[in-house]
Amino acid sequence: MHRILTRQLKKLDIKDSVIPNVSAWEILLNQVDAYYKAADQDRYTLERSLTISSEEMQVLYKRQKLSYENRLHSIFNAMPDILFLVTEDGKCIEVTSGNKDVLDENRKKSLGKFVHEIYDDDQAYFFNQSIKQAITSDNLVVINYQLTIKGKNRYFEGRIMPSKYEYKDKKTV
Repeated sequence: MHRILTRQLKKLDIKDSVIPNVSAWEILLNQVDAYYKAADQDRYTLERSLTISSEEMQVLYKRQKLSYENRLHSIFNAMPDILFLVTEDGKCIEVTSGNKDVLDENRKKSLGKFVHEIYDDDQAYFFNQSIKQAITSDNLVVINYQLTIKGKNRYFEGRIMPSKYEYKDKKTV
C-alpha cells in the first residue's frame, strides 16, 4: 500500500483488518479526492510551465537566428567580392555579393550548375583541383586566376575554404 494512503489510514485510526465506519470512510475518500485534485493541479502547473518555457525558447531561438542572419546579410552586403558556395563535386549552390551588378550576372550564370558547365575545360579543371586540395588539406587555399569578361582579361584572387556545411540536394531527398 502507498505510504500516503497508509499514513491517512493511520491518522483516521482505520485498520486494514477492520471494516471502517461510514464517517471515517467518508473522511478518507474526501482526503484521497483532495490529494488527487492537488496532484492534478500540480501536474497542470508543471505542464503549463513547460509549455510557456518551450514557447519562450522558440521565440528566443527565432530572435537569435534572425539576428545572426541579419549580421551575415550585413557582412555579405558589405563585400565587393563574390562568394560562391560549391559542393565537393563542384556544384554551385549559392552565390552572394554586395555588388548587385556582379551578383545578378554571376548568380544567373552559376547557380545550380557545375564548375565544368560554367568555365572552359582548363579553368574548370583548375578550380576543381583547387577545391579538392582545400578539402584534402582542410585548409584555406588561395588561388590566382584569369577570366575573360566582356572581351577583357581580368585577374582575380580566390580563396577556397572547406566548410562543415552539409548540402542535401532537394531532388534526391
